[in-house]
Amino acid sequence: KYLHSNNIGVPAGKKIEIDGVVPFKELECYTFDSSKKWKNEILGNSDGAFYIYLTEGKHTLTISSSSSYLDEYIDKFNSIMDWINQTSLIIKNITGGSNDSMIDWDLLKYVPTLKEDLLSSADTLEEIYNSLERLDKGSKGAPELSTIKVAIKQLRRLAEKPNKLNSKLNQFSDGSGSCYQLIGAAITSLYNMSISIDRIYFTSGVALPKANANFFVKLWNNIKSFFYSFFDQRYKSHSKEKDVLEVWVQQSSMYLDIIQNMIDDGFTKETGIKVRVSILPSTAKIVLTNSTKDNPDVCLSLDVWEPYAYALRGILEDLSKYDGFLEVTENIYKNNFAPIIYEDGVYGIPETQSAYLLYYRKDVLNFLGLDVPSTWNDVINMLPYLQSYKMNFYHPLGGENSYKAYGITSPLIYQFGGEIYKENGMTSTLTDENTIQAIKFMTDLFTVYNLPQQVSSFFEHFRTGDYPIGISTTDLYLQLGYAAPEISGQWGVSLMPGVEKNGVVERWAPTYGKCSILFSNSKLKEEGWELIKWWNKAETQIDYIKNIKLNLGEKYMIVPANTVALENSVWNEEIKEQILEQVKWSRIPAVTPGSYIVERELSQIWNKIVVNQMNVRIAIDESIPRINRELQRKLEEFGYLKNGKIVKEYKVAINENIMDWFGGNNG
Repeated sequence: KYLHSNNIGVPAGKKIEIDGVVPFKELECYTFDSSKKWKNEILGNSDGAFYIYLTEGKHTLTISSSSSYLDEYIDKFNSIMDWINQTSLIIKNITGGSNDSMIDWDLLKYVPTLKEDLLSSADTLEEIYNSLERLDKGSKGAPELSTIKVAIKQLRRLAEKPNKLNSKLNQFSDGSGSCYQLIGAAITSLYNMSISIDRIYFTSGVALPKANANFFVKLWNNIKSFFYSFFDQRYKSHSKEKDVLEVWVQQSSMYLDIIQNMIDDGFTKETGIKVRVSILPSTAKIVLTNSTKDNPDVCLSLDVWEPYAYALRGILEDLSKYDGFLEVTENIYKNNFAPIIYEDGVYGIPETQSAYLLYYRKDVLNFLGLDVPSTWNDVINMLPYLQSYKMNFYHPLGGENSYKAYGITSPLIYQFGGEIYKENGMTSTLTDENTIQAIKFMTDLFTVYNLPQQVSSFFEHFRTGDYPIGISTTDLYLQLGYAAPEISGQWGVSLMPGVEKNGVVERWAPTYGKCSILFSNSKLKEEGWELIKWWNKAETQIDYIKNIKLNLGEKYMIVPANTVALENSVWNEEIKEQILEQVKWSRIPAVTPGSYIVERELSQIWNKIVVNQMNVRIAIDESIPRINRELQRKLEEFGYLKNGKIVKEYKVAINENIMDWFGGNNG
């Protein structure tokens, strides 16, 4: 009993296996037609229902998506897209990237078959569309494939004036409504094989129940659902219940049921400890509920920069004092802990991490004859080639947000051998020569080497090829896989560019993620610690990612901080290998009393130099007094300074001393 209403006009192909084996060829790719209502589908063909022999005992039934019946059409689509992409690059090569409609180019002189190729591609697309439209017997049309009809019209219109194609590349290959993008959108629709399955029947010809309930049954169930919604406690925080571990999760409601079910089926069965999971709607609620002693015992998936403020105020437990701490943290790179270290304690366990990676368009780099850069010198050397084609390299500092946070300013500082704070946290080290050189380079990228200063969406520019190479987080990998199928196979990922020192390329970059914390006023501290230990085990995190992929889809997956979990996770091997290598260069700036002023002034320095064209050293010198004054004020507020004199030593977690909190090797 199934429902296939989300992709009308495109049958859903499914491979059906019994005990891991397809019984016969017809089940290699069995298609389910569109249906706006629930429908009983008895597996069979024009000769009748299929019969499947089952021996006595247990058997497994596997239903997975299969697009094999569409392979021929998808291959033709990809061939046309490859032709569009290559033709676009050839035209840019001829015109030097100019799209000025007032300049007359004789493109047919260089590409004599251009008009015929445009018309031939339009005819091929029309044949494919007509064939696809006839596949689904549950629908009279294929509205999800309507983008193909638009692409056909555009190709024929462009063929009327082929010599003007250079000024209409936004309709041909580059724009969000270009032929290239429209065909890609159709491919996305073809790959959308999802159907909803309500029941599976095993029968020998017995009449099946009706697929859809009658009006009165639906009405009664809707009434019950309406009233139940007033009492559904899954997404609400609760008052504390004795002997029940209260856990808040800073995640969307989509993840909540997965986490609760995993805890019930795993942790509670193993330990007998009851756990109730609720959503944390706002981090501001942590301080407020702590003041009234209504806070939970544990918080999972909290942003890693949050715990420091709570530890500073005595709200959290130092987890390094608990048994099993070193075992829990042995497979996590210790620089991930920098933001959650305060004085002698570690106030959280990193659950997830992100990673900055280099994304590049294989087709564009191959056309230009460029290699994937490994160092910043390699990047600088490739810029003239890119810019001569009106292309460029994207750096996150050139994003649309004018505030440049630590995540995008600190990598180059660390790669150049600089630091942000002195080890005692009393002053910043922005006047250190290495740090000055790093700031100069990160601004020269925009003032000297002409990187784009404000890019609204690297994703869009990457998919169109305007910026065929750039730096972004692992989120872009998932976004490209789902939202840009038209360039599937034409892009790759590599390690972030770095600075070579003594034959080693240092690629330091932050790996901000989520973490687990335990509240100091909890009456179930040992139970809370047991949950944190269990949740951060490699086996638990591997199962968590599997459940996310199974229930929510690949685009919602997380990157575990536990490297063993990451290595054995269901992430694609291509990016997994790059992430595992990049996170070895994890380096997150420590949080200190007053660290916000350093982050803010570093952003201001960048803006002064790049936007206002101020001298590097002058811009830094203007910020130093404000930084040092605020750092010392906050240290005095929390009892580390008095009248400018050190009362109590403060130690900042930096790369050279991070192991003082752990012992052993970094990860």
